[in-house]
Amino acid sequence: MANDYLAHIHFSQQSATVQYYTILNLIERGGLPLARKMLKALQQELAALINGDDEHLLLTLRVSNLLLLQAPANRIEKDLLLQASLNKLNEWHIINTLRYNCEFLNRKLTINLVDEFHNPLIEPLAHYLQQQASLPPLIALYFQLYITLKEPGQGRHFDQLIIFLDQYQQLVNANEYLNIYLATINICLRKLRTADQKYTLAALDLYEQGIKTKILLENGVLSESTYNNVVRLAVRVSRFDWAEEFILTYNKALRPLSQKNARHLNLAELAFSRMAYGLALSQLNEVKTTIPRNHIVAKILLIKTFYEMGETEPCLSVGSCF
Repeated sequence: MANDYLAHIHFSQQSATVQYYTILNLIERGGLPLARKMLKALQQELAALINGDDEHLLLTLRVSNLLLLQAPANRIEKDLLLQASLNKLNEWHIINTLRYNCEFLNRKLTINLVDEFHNPLIEPLAHYLQQQASLPPLIALYFQLYITLKEPGQGRHFDQLIIFLDQYQQLVNANEYLNIYLATINICLRKLRTADQKYTLAALDLYEQGIKTKILLENGVLSESTYNNVVRLAVRVSRFDWAEEFILTYNKALRPLSQKNARHLNLAELAFSRMAYGLALSQLNEVKTTIPRNHIVAKILLIKTFYEMGETEPCLSVGSCF
């Protein structure tokens, strides 16, 4: 019953979907003239939404198909409706083909996935998209992400992806945008070991903008991993004062239970990078965590601090506790 209730709540919140099934029921009961009028109104409503999600796109396709099936015997109108249905089908197919291929390439690059995934349609599709003078915003974003992942050594693809992220933010669905945004950050993080600081700075900028615009916040909460990543990236490019301001400013955006340890641990990392080893020890002394990852990070930083201070005995003592 609980599952049925949750499904009902979700369904009732999708007003366009409710209208669609109302129209279907009306057609089944013989109310075709009214149903056709309602379908056209729903089609216009869906067309006015410029940043719908995948459900919206599928619903638009279903409405176009239903209009085609219920159209009067008018050749011109049927031709136009058929073209509209075909356009929506192509759009849905292209977006999902690109989305799945981007996910595969991202996984392959991240975890060295064995190349078992094969889609014979992606190359012809990519060739077709390259020939187009312009593309709809979401397709343009996914296609640029795809070629950036496909050819990771070509920096110009990444540069264009950054431009598109800024250009199309207000024109695509928020969830779709977030997926592409996170994939772009992952591209940067995979390149941190290169001598070029371009991707470190790009990742830091993406994090900063994503937090300011709340793209990277979930229900107003900043994840501890994102918080930590920002500080480490800032330290990596010696933006120490900026990192300190970030730690103190955004600490309250974390979950309450994470705030104290995250603040002291990141201030300790910052102090160590500034070679203020006494301050680093003072901050580490305030860290009281049961989270394994944070515990390990704190211990490693403690060992490094004692080593840099020339304190061999404490260094070995902490090392023996692992």
